[in-house]
Amino acid sequence: MDHFKAGEIYESADTRERKPAVWNMELGVSVLENLELAIGYGGSDDGGADFLPETQYGAVANWGIFDRANLALEYLRAEFDDDPL
Repeated sequence: MDHFKAGEIYESADTRERKPAVWNMELGVSVLENLELAIGYGGSDDGGADFLPETQYGAVANWGIFDRANLALEYLRAEFDDDPL
């Protein structure tokens, strides 16, 4: 992404020039014929106090219960920067 001038994104009172960046990694594996497990980890830099999470992680279990029907249980946690803009 490009650099943003002070106050151009997040809040107009923001006095800092910003260059937001995000990243994400995911890994999934099929452990049984109808069961898949996956984990993910990601985050952002210069994403603002409440706009983009500083870190985010989660896991999912996906079970194929019927033909063309899945049941998934997912947990996702995001942590935001507590510093004010």
